Amino acid sequence: MPRRYRNEPIYTGAITVGRLLFGVLGVKLRVAGRDHLPLEGGAVIAITHFGYLEFAIVEWVTWLANKRRIRFMAKKGAFKGWPLGALMRNMKHIPVDRAAGAHAYDEAIEALRKGELIGVFPEGTVRCSFEVQRIKAGAVRLAQEAGVPVIPVAV
Repeated sequence: MPRRYRNEPIYTGAITVGRLLFGVLGVKLRVAGRDHLPLEGGAVIAITHFGYLEFAIVEWVTWLANKRRIRFMAKKGAFKGWPLGALMRNMKHIPVDRAAGAHAYDEAIEALRKGELIGVFPEGTVRCSFEVQRIKAGAVRLAQEAGVPVIPVAV
């Protein structure tokens, strides 16, 4: 049985709006391997990064599978301003300073040890080529240090 999380109205609202938007746009999911998503405990969700919406698709699939939320690691610039920055902060995503990422790394380790799902983009940046780029080692390092699995996801 999935672990029940505290009420997070901002996150729940964002998921609802995203699902409605995908419905209006006619997005159809074709999912394989959903059973690899853990029902409880921490895990690193390592996702390919071709655009700016795949995080929402992965969140949607995860929510449908087990009602768990993903705390995404994202560049710190995404946390500035309103409304995006306010949403990112309220949804407890983790800001990453690419020049000095130790704080984000430590925050992710702590969250993983508390049983959170952490979403990372091992390519490090958006690539619009639809070809997976060179993968950085951070996702595996996080998982290894926290003692949790890595769940690879291709969108």
